[in-house]
Amino acid sequence: MFVLRGELFKAGESNPAYKLRWFELTAEGVLSWAEQEGQPAKSCVSLRGALIAFEPDRKPAKADGDARFGLRVTPAGGGRSYSLRSSSDEERRFWAAAMDQAAHPNVGACRASAGRIVRLTRPADGRLGVDLGSPTGTPCVTVVSLGPAAAQCGLLVGDVIVGVDVTVLRTAAIAERVFSRIGPRQMMTLRLAGHNREVRVLKQAGVSGLTLSAPVNGPGVLVHGVTRDSAAAVAGLHVGDRVLAINSRHCDPGQHEQASELIKQALQEVRLVVSGTTVSIAMRKDTDGRIGIAFHSGAAGRHVQGALISDVVTRSAAHQAGLRNGDVLVAVDSDLVLDAAAAIELLTGAARAITLVVWRPRPDPSDEELPPITTAAVAHAVEESTGVGTVPVEYYTHNLVNGTISMSSHQPQQISSFEDLTHGSAGGARAAS
Repeated sequence: MFVLRGELFKAGESNPAYKLRWFELTAEGVLSWAEQEGQPAKSCVSLRGALIAFEPDRKPAKADGDARFGLRVTPAGGGRSYSLRSSSDEERRFWAAAMDQAAHPNVGACRASAGRIVRLTRPADGRLGVDLGSPTGTPCVTVVSLGPAAAQCGLLVGDVIVGVDVTVLRTAAIAERVFSRIGPRQMMTLRLAGHNREVRVLKQAGVSGLTLSAPVNGPGVLVHGVTRDSAAAVAGLHVGDRVLAINSRHCDPGQHEQASELIKQALQEVRLVVSGTTVSIAMRKDTDGRIGIAFHSGAAGRHVQGALISDVVTRSAAHQAGLRNGDVLVAVDSDLVLDAAAAIELLTGAARAITLVVWRPRPDPSDEELPPITTAAVAHAVEESTGVGTVPVEYYTHNLVNGTISMSSHQPQQISSFEDLTHGSAGGARAAS
């Protein structure tokens, strides 16, 4: 019985170059690999008691294809370690979760790859009604159009499908093979990369109150402006929201004008698929003009525009306002935030009373039950700060920044790619005015 199957890049024992291999992980914790799917295994290793570690995110050599997101597997008792790479962080987290569960089966549930799960039954006529694509810069496969039957199961245009049942969909070719094997009336489990949601905007006098712009990176289009008391504001949209689809039409990056036209053409209801969730937080700087947050100096992530909050100071204005370690600041007083430098500039120039919009990858934890966490679930999350409270650290530190982590004895440790951000060192900067 297989737990997970799919493609990974593997470095040879004598040749450090990475080659694409087909991997299969069994319920007994045995990881084997072959040159291609269906061929005899070249070798295998037991993962029982093994250490599963993330490697630093490095740009791949030409010989490594499109692999760059590394995993290192060290079997119990030492010996040779195995260096593996995937093509996206989403795939890597999916594999890490399964490998960690195989290595330590009695630890409990793991949420490292936790996104939405959709169960879909193939209709009797065999037509799924799901069209998939591989937009540039996005992982795995993306839903670009959707039929009624699939939509009723909770699938959304713009969803990224990481896996179907036990197979990781690294490419569209793998997805095509997997879907072709599923017969009529058979149910499949689709594992999605994120927690997208649908927002319904009912125009007021034909006006949505919404303006869009192109993101610097990542999929979809960004909400650039929301008119006060407008239909968009009533629907709960904020500046900085990332829109992946409009009225079942997939939004391609950079095509914000076409997306705006779709909104104009809608008679009254506009259905938007939005990535994650945003929260608007009104707050005041303290008497010294400080807020009490620090940012990671690098980019927030490949698919996120904004500034990643790496530290929330205890009893600061930010802490009292509810900001959390791992939040991504996407707007300050209705101005979009590009990165940490832009965030600091906007915060410094803002009045004492300010409104921040932060993005979180998942709904609020009070809305759903939280299962146990294993080391894979915090594989490269920063340590919990006082701003997180009792929420598991991986809930909001959502793997936006890559780094090396040691997972021995199931104790998460500090990411090596972060500097000490609490003193405004080279690795980050504290927001102040």
